[in-house]
Amino acid sequence: MVGDYAHLVDQMTNDPKDRHVLAAAIRAGADLIVTFNLKDFPEDSLYSWNIEAVHPQDYLLTLYSMVPQIVVQKLNDIARDRDEELVQRVLRLGTSLPNFTAHLIEDLGLDV
Repeated sequence: MVGDYAHLVDQMTNDPKDRHVLAAAIRAGADLIVTFNLKDFPEDSLYSWNIEAVHPQDYLLTLYSMVPQIVVQKLNDIARDRDEELVQRVLRLGTSLPNFTAHLIEDLGLDV
């Protein structure tokens, strides 16, 4: 958990309801915020803090291109923990991460 960031909140210029997120990211030394809610983290609010906001799908596609075996292993771990097959877990991601899901299905040759 990140603490001791409340004093930074008033300095944030992104959407007011998400200023605590940016303040916590700064306090934690993060250079990336992964969020479906990109509109609340405009580039001009992040630039001076050297932080970028990215959509989860873009993050996962980049991560998969860098270390596919680790991403697949983590997805297998999640599937196993939920008593699912890998293909079931990947398909569940399809609603919110359609491009990532399609890429995995094709790349791994999953039978759907």
